[in-house]
Formats: sequence, structure tokens, C-alpha cells
Amino acid sequence: MNRRPIRKIHGEESLAKDVGARIRSRRRELGLDAKDFAACVGVTTYHIAQWENGIRCIQTVFLLPVATRLNVSVDWLLRGENE
Repeated sequence: MNRRPIRKIHGEESLAKDVGARIRSRRRELGLDAKDFAACVGVTTYHIAQWENGIRCIQTVFLLPVATRLNVSVDWLLRGENE
């Protein structure tokens, strides 16, 4: 059986990198280390590293907990607007 590779949605890679950069920047600005931040959000440090390095896009279920802990809006996380 031939399987086609899964295609990424246009712009998904860029979105993951942009969101990850905002998460990392704000986390550091607040003086949170990855371990404490991960515990507050309910994920592992592996997930934090994947998000911050733009390897994986943050899952929707984590948008609100991450935004809340970072004291930013979900809009800011996704688009960099309305901080």
C-alpha cells in the first residue's frame, strides 16, 4: 500500500515557530524556568522545548492555560496582538 506523506498546512511551521518564540520570550521575561512552567501548564519540559523550538505547534487545549500563566491573551500567543 502506497502512503503519501502527510502534508503540513500552509504556514503551520511558521506559526509554530512564532508562537514558540513568544512563549519562550514571555516565560523568560517572567523569570520562569521550563520545569516550573511545564508543571503549571500540565505538560512535560519536553513539550515546552518542542513548542519553544517551533518543532510542534501548541495544541489548542493548552492555549488558555499557557496564556493565563504567561499573563497574555490567546490572541497574543497566536498572532502577537492584543497583549
